[in-house]
Amino acid sequence: LVGLITQRSLVRVQLPLLSKRSLRNQWPFLFLWVSILSPKPVLTKQKDDIAEQAVILKALQLGFGVCKPIGDRMPYDLVFDVDGRLLKIQVKSAWFDETRGNYVIDTRRTKTNRRYMVRSTYSPIDFDFAVAFVDVLGVFYIIPVDCFISYGSEIHLVEAEKRQRLPKSAAYREAWHLLTGTVTVSICPVNKDEV
Repeated sequence: LVGLITQRSLVRVQLPLLSKRSLRNQWPFLFLWVSILSPKPVLTKQKDDIAEQAVILKALQLGFGVCKPIGDRMPYDLVFDVDGRLLKIQVKSAWFDETRGNYVIDTRRTKTNRRYMVRSTYSPIDFDFAVAFVDVLGVFYIIPVDCFISYGSEIHLVEAEKRQRLPKSAAYREAWHLLTGTVTVSICPVNKDEV
């Protein structure tokens, strides 16, 4: 624990305005306290990787076979083997929109290289289902491709507890049964602010 507190790289990153020697000698526990309370922000790519791994784990727990394409050239992230049917899955990670008080997922495809970032819309043949993961809640939304691509650029997922009616997104919350084809849900809302 003391070795962690006195590492020069951590001291330089956390408190660059203070002397390393004075921090180590006089306030070793201050550094520990600061490093615990101010974790590094999670980058977008890391958040997407976390969402993808969470979806893989959940699918395996449900008994689905999971295949992962090599590279990121395909318009889908995973392939599930559900009772002999192969389903293309696009994984999305949700973020919290503080002004509206709900979670948001982007419905566009983003391609990047060193110089450019290109966004485009998905087509109905790109994947079968989108699985959105709300990491802070540990909640999954399973949305059919037709409903997913009917939105312009983003979908707002309502997770408020005090509402007079259930949000339309409730039909897709933890709706893993949609992948098995036993139950079909056809709720593509007219109101573009929420699913």
